[in-house]
This record gives sequence, structure tokens and C-alpha cells, in this order.
Amino acid sequence: MRLLVPAIALALAACGEKQPPPAPAAPLAITPMPVAASAAASVSPAQEHDAVTLLVNVYERSLNEGDAATAETSSTKECWAKECGSLSSQAKRKFKVKSKDDAEVRGTHARATMDVLCDGGARPCDRVYLLVVKDCAPNAPQTWMVADVTEDEKKRAAWLDSAPEPCR
Repeated sequence: MRLLVPAIALALAACGEKQPPPAPAAPLAITPMPVAASAAASVSPAQEHDAVTLLVNVYERSLNEGDAATAETSSTKECWAKECGSLSSQAKRKFKVKSKDDAEVRGTHARATMDVLCDGGARPCDRVYLLVVKDCAPNAPQTWMVADVTEDEKKRAAWLDSAPEPCR
């Protein structure tokens, strides 16, 4: 089985599967928050922050509940093929995640932090960063999506510095 990144593999080795999986939860009813293309110019920084926070909360819940469909729709295709898909396949049965309330938005990039919790969610064993991007495709809803999951602090720090201007 392919793990997300080597550091998580080491942290998860101590987690084990000591508890039976919880009963299946109802499917998530929340989806990532699109911003209407025609209203993009009037979206305030607070609204952008709220949209990213909603995405992070939806992503956290989808991972913890084993809802791969919602995790996939919250991720870019590239991320789902690599880090996001790997994280989703391991979450719920190996660990839980808990988002921090630290989303930062600049232009079309945002970032947020998630703690990886082992032992049924009782013990922090790692930290990952969600690198989020806003899809600015013309004639489509402008939607925030997870573009990468990383433990690399330098990559996390550089993400906002490389942010293009807001969608027009």
C-alpha cells in the first residue's frame, strides 16, 4: 500500500488499527462553495476566506467519514491521482484529521493546516498542509479545490507567494 509521504508512514506505524471502524455515517450534504463567475469581482476577502474555510471543513469531514466521493470532488484531478487520493484511502481506518482555523488566502491560492491524529484521534502524530487553488475557468463556477497535500514547510510557505491575481 502506498502511503502519503514517508514521514506520515513513520507516524502511522505507531497508530495501528486497535478499534473497530465506526458505523457508516450518512453521506455528506455539503459541497465546496462555488463563487458565481459574474460576481467574482465583488467577492470580498472575508467571503474568499469563508469559502476556503468551508472547503477545508468539508474535506476534513469527508476524510474522517471515509467519503471518498466528496474528497475527490474537493480535489483537483492531479491531486486526487496522487496525494489527495492516497490520503483519502488511508484516512478513517488508520487515522483522523483535524483542521486548524488558520486558512490564509492570497489571489487564487490558499493554504490551511491539518493535524493527523492517531490512536482513534486521541494523539497528534503528524501535520499536513492543504494547498488550495481557485479554479478560474471561463464560463464556469469559480470553485476552491485542494491542489496538494504536503508536509513540506518550504512548499507551504512558497504557495501564497506564487499566487496569481484573483479571478476576473
